[in-house]
Amino acid sequence: MYWQWTSRQGNNRQSNNDAVAIVSGKSFFFALLADTAEKGSKGAEFARYWAQTIAHFVLEASEFPSTVQLIDYMRDAQKQLRTQYLQEIASYIILIYDKNTGNGWVLHCGDCRLGIMQSDGITWITNVHTLANANGDFFKLHHYNDPSRHILTRCLKARRFIEPDIQKINFLEGTRWLLCTDGYWAEYIGEKKVWEQLSDDASCLEISCQLIQSHLNSDSKNCFNYSLVGLYAKTAT
Repeated sequence: MYWQWTSRQGNNRQSNNDAVAIVSGKSFFFALLADTAEKGSKGAEFARYWAQTIAHFVLEASEFPSTVQLIDYMRDAQKQLRTQYLQEIASYIILIYDKNTGNGWVLHCGDCRLGIMQSDGITWITNVHTLANANGDFFKLHHYNDPSRHILTRCLKARRFIEPDIQKINFLEGTRWLLCTDGYWAEYIGEKKVWEQLSDDASCLEISCQLIQSHLNSDSKNCFNYSLVGLYAKTAT
């Protein structure tokens, strides 16, 4: 699997509160993207903590964990948030890919999103949990300008664990997958705002089975790329 990470701090934000963790093994690929709201004083730290904590669980598991095992672990990990991140809330999305079968799963909670890059644009695969589409409607163009899209109906928080939605997906040859925060898919892509003028943090992890040059384009040390033979964090370039 090949990937590209693009991330920038929003002009109206005090820090870049997005983070991603990637685990690539011989038979699987795992990625977790987290986006923390500016509620509380540890937003950037919280996003990086959650991404790395779940990635370390994948690395330490004797075999690649199922979605049930991942959710069970996240439920246990969420209990620890009460000692460090009582005020913070976050959205996150997880992508799991089985290289042997070509099957994948996406788990998501909040307003991070998975899309497919195609020749005629991006097709969004997952829905989001916001007040703008609280009735369960799939988030569409008419929701973009609704101020209530910034209010999450489901999120990661210290008070209680909220299970993510799970969706099975198939990886086709040549597919380019995008894991995006709302600053990227809504403000940058949906509202077509200029990259340098974005108000919100905007981040996207592009993933492909075909060769694309793996690179970082980030203003923060918020991309953590792990292998099964050793741990290391890639810093921003």
